[in-house]
Amino acid sequence: METIKSIVESAPGFVDMIVRLVFNSAVAFVILHFIYNQYNKKKSFIFNLFIFNLIIFGLSTVLTRIELSVGSGFGLFAIFTMMRYRSEQISMKDMAYLLIMIGLGFINSTSYDVIGVEEILLLNFVITGVVFGLEKAYFSNRKNSQKIKYDKIELLKPKYNHLLKRDLSLRLGKEVIEVKTDNVNFIEGYATLKVYHGSDYNIHNNEDGDQILLDHNEEINRILEERKREINLPRMVN
Repeated sequence: METIKSIVESAPGFVDMIVRLVFNSAVAFVILHFIYNQYNKKKSFIFNLFIFNLIIFGLSTVLTRIELSVGSGFGLFAIFTMMRYRSEQISMKDMAYLLIMIGLGFINSTSYDVIGVEEILLLNFVITGVVFGLEKAYFSNRKNSQKIKYDKIELLKPKYNHLLKRDLSLRLGKEVIEVKTDNVNFIEGYATLKVYHGSDYNIHNNEDGDQILLDHNEEINRILEERKREINLPRMVN
């Protein structure tokens, strides 16, 4: 560690900046590609986060070169942390990642007179480890969800729950884990559902997939026909 420290601290300014930039970019890439992308699936937002990290690193490096006080530099960092996108709402979790990328850029550009090489390396490894650990602990089994309008409201009865999940899985191409009913419009014949799903669903991975699909469709058609007959039953006249 002492050897690494002496080499880094004795390097010319340009070489030192390149080393810092490569290290900062590598840590940001690891967090965004192997952690954020795996658990959040927002590829478009990765670009924004990475650019924020580079901009903060560049600004902090320039401010360090002109010997601006650490307090002023931290003030600039605080301003960026309070920024919010006006074009779209982003979640608190995405805001946390934004803060992480800004913080990394600031930490990795800090002068060695303020914080040593060991502290910079330790902070980077701790931040990366904590982010990975929290994502693994709390979001590894996270279910994706979406709201849909569903036309076969007869399948909303509890006894047809297995058919409902399979029908939605076939339509969405995702394995449906849970279904919650928001509201049912009996007049127009549809229900608004919140569907929680996991990985891709392909019934034909099973050698009996075609028969399962055929039986599934026949059972649903039978239920729909029974419901139609119930609706068309003559009313009792008092």
